[in-house]
Amino acid sequence: MHHSTLTGRIAAFLNHAEIRTPLFFLEKLLPEDAEVYVVGGALRDLLIHELHGRGPETEDIDLFIGNLADEFDLESRMLSGRCLPTELGGIRWLPEHTRYAFDLCRLQDFMIFRKYALQPNLKNLLASVDFTFNAIIYDRTSETLHESCCVQAIRQRLLDFNSTMFYTREMVAYRALMLRSKTGFILSEAVFDFLKTNVDVEVLTFINNLLCARQTRDRAKAVLSDYLRISRFKDYRTYSQGADEFSP
Repeated sequence: MHHSTLTGRIAAFLNHAEIRTPLFFLEKLLPEDAEVYVVGGALRDLLIHELHGRGPETEDIDLFIGNLADEFDLESRMLSGRCLPTELGGIRWLPEHTRYAFDLCRLQDFMIFRKYALQPNLKNLLASVDFTFNAIIYDRTSETLHESCCVQAIRQRLLDFNSTMFYTREMVAYRALMLRSKTGFILSEAVFDFLKTNVDVEVLTFINNLLCARQTRDRAKAVLSDYLRISRFKDYRTYSQGADEFSP
């Protein structure tokens, strides 16, 4: 899919009333020179639908905001909705009259940037996105699209690492398993090896607790069952030969 076509699809998606209205409210609160980036999940889901005809339903919109002063407090300005903290340095904004949650993060607050002492800019943001199918950014200010092997990964239905700048192994494992369950995509060898090597009792307990806190019982059960199925394969070769997700 050509970038110009995809950019048009994204612009149309963001123009839906349930997204357009909260975005307009947010952008009116920001300084004129603020930079608003739509990142990952919602764009990934849209592209999956475009390339495969069906895919996961979008539940939230991830927004990173650049060029904000350190004293600019996002949460205090979200007067029309409830806010909750997120693990990676931002807030989850729940505006009224929309089914979508909006995850907001100032670029300088992104925990990956803080952990690895990265400059808060677009180039580093794209490079630090966890998985390739999430490595897609729409710049609202310039109306431009940036991606790093995202389209290719989605076309191949592949769940692979875009970055190895991990926040914690627990969160990486949780996100990998959640996204594997959500998309049905094939694990790359690197992600398969990561799960086989890093998911011990401590990590599995963390994942189970987070699933119980955030997901429905059925979703939590499905994610854990999928992990147990994957863990039974002794190596990537047997996984690639025997896993259902490799079937056409």
